[in-house]
Amino acid sequence: MKAVHPDYTAVRERTLKKLRVGSQSAAGKAVDTFIREIERAYPPPSSTSTDAQKP
Repeated sequence: MKAVHPDYTAVRERTLKKLRVGSQSAAGKAVDTFIREIERAYPPPSSTSTDAQKP
């Protein structure tokens, strides 16, 4: 079963809108940092993965 990776940009925008803060605010920067840490821990699959090369 393949893991589904969300669109982090959309998640970020929705979260900032709900918090009613801008991307340059302290909260916006914290959300960006959190997303970068998630992407580092769980990188999205690349298009050159072995699954993509199977016929």
